Amino acid sequence: MAKTVWDPRWSQGLSLGLFLVILTMWGQGPDPLCVATAVLVGLAVQMTGVLFRVVVTGKPQPWHLPSALITAFSLSLLLRTQHWPTMALAATLAIASKFLLRTPHKHVFNPANFGIVLTLVLTGDAWLASGQWGTELWLGILFVTAGAIVLRQVGRWETSGAFLLGYGGLTGVRYLWLGESLTAWGHHVASGSLLVFALFMLSDPRTIPDRPLTRVLWALTIALLTFGLRDGWYLPDGAFYALFALSPTVALWDRWRPGAGYIWPQLTYGGQR
Repeated sequence: MAKTVWDPRWSQGLSLGLFLVILTMWGQGPDPLCVATAVLVGLAVQMTGVLFRVVVTGKPQPWHLPSALITAFSLSLLLRTQHWPTMALAATLAIASKFLLRTPHKHVFNPANFGIVLTLVLTGDAWLASGQWGTELWLGILFVTAGAIVLRQVGRWETSGAFLLGYGGLTGVRYLWLGESLTAWGHHVASGSLLVFALFMLSDPRTIPDRPLTRVLWALTIALLTFGLRDGWYLPDGAFYALFALSPTVALWDRWRPGAGYIWPQLTYGGQR
């Protein structure tokens, strides 16, 4: 008898979709045409990549449609543009990277991060919506709660935790040194885009190291580079560039300390995977 195991990607997709609805109701949402473009192009590129893999391997392949929706929703939440072709480019780059830039068991880059950074670099009409969330306490609680649910299901809480503690600690020391208030520090480290980045983007088990120790060290390295870019070079989008720059090092971390790769939950039969 088949038993369905909940796929945590659905939890993440539902959470990101909820954030989109809240932003839209709040009057801060993205252009609906750009959201539709990200979803439709993302799904089309995903299905094209899977069909190509079927032709090459001669074997059935999983569609991984929840993964494509997560990427599309992430792009819609974080990337802003007034032109739908730019969003189409971001979605194409993001999903295509999963098929073209990969090791045997992982993606080299987080797809949404890859699409965001390259679109920012290659075009002049896209930007990150860093300030769209404001400083509302209830939004922060919502992000943390939804993120905690996903992290519990995926089992990669130490990655997000290490990044937030590392970056929060570094900026806290800097704010103390400058004599800034605790409130200003809280607004700086608890921005919506940074929380979405830490709780959802850094928790992707197919783009982070396998061992808990290496995940913590890798996340702390990203936190250090983020601190240098955001607080040293005053680059507000520094976290995304830091992840982009350090994603290719995951293979080195896994080679240094090998671990069991993550497998997304599937149907089980008679209690056996």
